[in-house]
Amino acid sequence: TNKRGCGSMKTQERASGAEHLTAEVWKEKDDTEVRWLGGAGFFVRARGTALLLDPCLWIGADGRAETGFAPFYPPVLRPEEVPAGTAVLYTHSDEDHLGRRTAQALAGAAFYGPAPCARALSEIGREAVRVLRPGEKFAVGCIEIEAIPADHGWQSMDVKKYGAPFGPEDCVGYILRTPHAKLLFPGDTRLMPQHRALPDDFDAMAFDVSADPWHMGARDGAELARHLSRAKLLPCHFGTYDAPEAVPHNGSLTTAREALGDAAARLASDAIGAPVIFGAE
Repeated sequence: TNKRGCGSMKTQERASGAEHLTAEVWKEKDDTEVRWLGGAGFFVRARGTALLLDPCLWIGADGRAETGFAPFYPPVLRPEEVPAGTAVLYTHSDEDHLGRRTAQALAGAAFYGPAPCARALSEIGREAVRVLRPGEKFAVGCIEIEAIPADHGWQSMDVKKYGAPFGPEDCVGYILRTPHAKLLFPGDTRLMPQHRALPDDFDAMAFDVSADPWHMGARDGAELARHLSRAKLLPCHFGTYDAPEAVPHNGSLTTAREALGDAAARLASDAIGAPVIFGAE
């Protein structure tokens, strides 16, 4: 992995389970459905439009994911199960977000992401990429999408070792507006003034509980959760891989609950693949 180790975690908290996504999840229904795919990945379907965010779905014959680590649970979605032409949104080009093996295996996918993602995808022959910058707005089917800033220049810890840090246009988060919900996926980022300025009208936000200092993490994520006072909290970026030496893949939902206080009541299930539904009658 190109991500730094940042020490070692003596114990790892696992996601509470895993639920495989069946063919039923792709069928059109008059609601919005969100499922955590493990790691940093998400599945979102609104009516008949489905997309993936930062999917790392490929598992090798040795049982390891393309992150280089063995997952705690079997994958809840395999690349060959994704319908041809599905839109894929990337927040940045780190390999635990832009899984190259997954991208190679997705048939006819439409890819979106910052310029480093387009470069990485072109290296594996994927040219159907729309390059995004913070502030851009577009739509995929009935889902309106806005790219927002992210602060994830982790390479600055050791530029000689890791290379040039991600710049202000190299990483993004996403706001998704569906007919039933407004969703926030900040991506890998430290808490920014732009996050604190968001209106308090979100129905859900991805809650990154990674212990890595270049992620929002439990404390700052809890601050944002209190600001977005009615948002359902979708825990992610922990509990997926057997990787005690890789702090970016670890975190503590127990610590997050303590930081959230009363807002912990808004936490969704931390089972990988569990559905969170908006707008169902």
